[in-house]
Amino acid sequence: MGNGASAAAGLAAAAGKMDEKELKDVVAALDKDTADKLRKALGAGEESKQTLPEHMKCAIWLWDAALTKQELGKCDLEGGIPDITGKDILLGSAKFEKTSDQEKVDSMVKKTCLQFFQDQCAAEKPYEPPADLKRRCVYLWDIPAVEEFLSEISIKAAAMGGKMMLTDGQVNFTSSEQEKVKDVLGNVGRMFMQDVAEMTRSPRVAGVVYNWGLASIQMDAALRWLDDDTAVRSWLDCSERNLPELLKSGGGFAKIRGFLPENVAEAVCTSLRGLRSWERAGEGGCDDLEYEDRVRHRFWIADVEGDEILLGAARVLARLLPDTLPNFSAARYDGADHIAAHDDLVPEAYTTEEVSQVRQAFGSRSLQSAVEVWKNWKDSEKQHASQLEAALQSEDLAAVRQAVAAGAKASESVPYRRWVAAAYYLNKDWEASFGGQFTDLSNPSMPSHHVPEFNTLVVFEVPRLHSVEAVHGARARYSLFGWWLLEDTPRCRKRTKRKLVSGSSRPRKTKTASLRQAAS
Repeated sequence: MGNGASAAAGLAAAAGKMDEKELKDVVAALDKDTADKLRKALGAGEESKQTLPEHMKCAIWLWDAALTKQELGKCDLEGGIPDITGKDILLGSAKFEKTSDQEKVDSMVKKTCLQFFQDQCAAEKPYEPPADLKRRCVYLWDIPAVEEFLSEISIKAAAMGGKMMLTDGQVNFTSSEQEKVKDVLGNVGRMFMQDVAEMTRSPRVAGVVYNWGLASIQMDAALRWLDDDTAVRSWLDCSERNLPELLKSGGGFAKIRGFLPENVAEAVCTSLRGLRSWERAGEGGCDDLEYEDRVRHRFWIADVEGDEILLGAARVLARLLPDTLPNFSAARYDGADHIAAHDDLVPEAYTTEEVSQVRQAFGSRSLQSAVEVWKNWKDSEKQHASQLEAALQSEDLAAVRQAVAAGAKASESVPYRRWVAAAYYLNKDWEASFGGQFTDLSNPSMPSHHVPEFNTLVVFEVPRLHSVEAVHGARARYSLFGWWLLEDTPRCRKRTKRKLVSGSSRPRKTKTASLRQAAS
């Protein structure tokens, strides 16, 4: 065929007459050098017209389809380059023909994200992210934030802020530490860009305010259904969602596909993606540290009571087993997030005030009203904590006593036990290769793996040994999870013998663990 350049030029000229499959077959038959030149020749006429400021050229969420194709063309992919944008790459909706291509793209994304952070350090006006996203914005980290980060990856270094760590501070690390820091920062950068991409893509703005358009109509329709007591009761009134019977027939385990109407599940998924109140749970540590079977875990967690749609979905869960205290939260697993084998047999305790607020949130008032009441209560809790902290700092004994007295009315604690656990999965087109599988270890010799399929509810009696596999790649894994709780006082234990299958002879733990710290 002559030299590679002329062959590539000739094929490029003929490419317009070939369909995509024929062109791929031709490229596959070429030697690597000629194939690379052909790809460059084919892409030469498709250079992106998108113009980004110098310090924003690595902002993947801003890449249009042409710029994304241009950047992917540098990755030496063996398969074709799909017609996608930068947001598609970040949010996991991009599909590549070969696993090796996905790995190359993941590597490119990590390097590009790290370079974005470094570019901001030199920029006259660096990118200013929304306040809710600053926790992962490395170049804005102060000295304590960097110290915490380095401690989590077991590296000791001189005090420095985020900008120094990204630039000159690298000299403080050994060569192996430099590689480790860059690798982890690349992952942090990827998650930061995913947050930005989700924020700019989601139809949800803040609280219960929605953008105009089709998305708004769909969200409003879902909200009306969740607020319609008759519609919810009718939906649950069938054998496929009769949870007590399903648990009995399943030996204490049940799986319900299509748990909510499809449009409602879509709305819950959208709300999870738009949520801004995530808090980190278990980073680099263990829950239940004093227990022999302590649980190693890491993931993101958030309350559901502050969002109308998420609270509505949690209310539907609560209806499955009435006359219990519902304890449900939202969970998000990013890359490498997981939870080790555990059985959920952890006692809980609420103050009487907390019990009252939870029952109000899951009661009969409208979702909008319930969310407003919950937020007002949380604000008052924060205000009381601030008053107590200020009094302690002032060393004013009278002010301390007054602040303590203000919170004393809610100090009585009531013990509860986890009766039944749930995990409701909301991940579109999730594949086993993405990780994040729920593994039932009740029979250790025959573990059962469950892909977290969209709109699927997994329920089991406590205790039951299980784990969550680490998430792989760029996609986040979302779920609602939690427990139906029973009061655990002697009087209540005598009155309510509620095991659906069989009791457990396992000794009960005695130390009350923090609430909502093990997500399935």
